[in-house]
Amino acid sequence: MGDNASNVLPCAKLRGRENFVEWKFEIRSVLILDNTWYSIEGYPPGDDTNETTKLRRDAKALAKINLSVEKSVYPIIINAKTAKEAWEALVNAYEDVGLNTALKVLNKICSIQLVNFATMEDYVNEILRLNQQLAGMKRQLDDDFVAMIMLKGLPDYYEPMIMALENSGTKLTSDVVKTKLMNDDKYDGKSASNSQNALYTGLHDLNQIDLNHDLNHDLNQPIKI
Repeated sequence: MGDNASNVLPCAKLRGRENFVEWKFEIRSVLILDNTWYSIEGYPPGDDTNETTKLRRDAKALAKINLSVEKSVYPIIINAKTAKEAWEALVNAYEDVGLNTALKVLNKICSIQLVNFATMEDYVNEILRLNQQLAGMKRQLDDDFVAMIMLKGLPDYYEPMIMALENSGTKLTSDVVKTKLMNDDKYDGKSASNSQNALYTGLHDLNQIDLNHDLNHDLNQPIKI
């Protein structure tokens, strides 16, 4: 096993529970690429890596973990002597698998709407990101349910596409729906936002007209003494 280590950390720093799932995935990938993940996971049976190399890799993995967190996280790992100690301390602190947290994420993913995103890509990626959060809590949604959520959050003018997908006989998967949506060029986030604003303005104007009508009607009525 050679050590072709890179000093680059191509991942966002760990801030806390809010981005732990993403950070965990990214830093694990960095350590695997660095050939230092064995310091945390353990070396496979029959591995002949000498102790000096193991210690060097462990120190390197610990340094990478330390450098990949915000200063506010330092107290959790400051006393860690090995990469595994630091990793387990962070997992114990931030890997929230509680029911309440899972329900909050589930509520977010089930109420997600395309019109709240600038691009289709942002919309699809947010659904996948939230499902990945649930997976980190060991509560990952079934793939066909994720596909239905992607379709559920679309505006009404996507109904023909949904009907065509249903009638095609194609097995419903998140990859199938994602591919269809990403290849679609109908959605314009700016236009959708303008449409929402126009709808709000229209409803506001109608309410104002009703209000003025009621006021004029009341003012034209004789005053009863």
